[in-house]
Amino acid sequence: MIKLYKEFLPHEHAWDLACSIDATPSHWWSKALRYKGKGLPEYYSNNVGGYRQQFIAEKEFNTSVSEGFYTYKWTRSTPHVKNCKCYECTFKTDVLESKGFKSFLKEETHLKNPVLNEYFTSIYYPGDFLGQHHDKGKGIAFIFNLSWKWRPEYGGLLHVENELGFQAYNPGWGDLVLLSLQDGKGENHFVSEVTKYAPRPRLAISGWFNEGEE
Repeated sequence: MIKLYKEFLPHEHAWDLACSIDATPSHWWSKALRYKGKGLPEYYSNNVGGYRQQFIAEKEFNTSVSEGFYTYKWTRSTPHVKNCKCYECTFKTDVLESKGFKSFLKEETHLKNPVLNEYFTSIYYPGDFLGQHHDKGKGIAFIFNLSWKWRPEYGGLLHVENELGFQAYNPGWGDLVLLSLQDGKGENHFVSEVTKYAPRPRLAISGWFNEGEE
């Protein structure tokens, strides 16, 4: 199950979030890399040491993709300190964990008691992508897209498999995507590589809700 809600976030809210992401310092971010079937994702700091690690890892990327391993490369936000008041933590409190949004999830999904499992901000620069995977054993994935005037030619499209093949979704401005991952099966999906023609990175706030105890 996939559902798309166009302009779920008001323009002003989406604009404030995107500007806040733009303004965050480099040490708030880490490189997320996975290749050659490694069991856990690797997060490399956005510094000189992290660059060396990333360079070595990227040598393995082509082989990893061609041999069918789950492979990805993008940038994500790092864990926050307690009582953090940044844009991401405020979004968690004011939106993700709000009664209104949880009621919305109850009406639109199979979850009866949605509990936030994980959330993060993702940045896809040119050359970044997310390989095919199912996210088995999770509940409802959410994606708040913050890509201003994004064109399909820029890449970075979410592709979800159905009976006809893969259906592509262009990341819109303030759009919300819900992807059901129930029954432990997940949904086969991927994000295509962002091209060099993209005038800005692909931005989103994503995560998962699971079924909580009654």
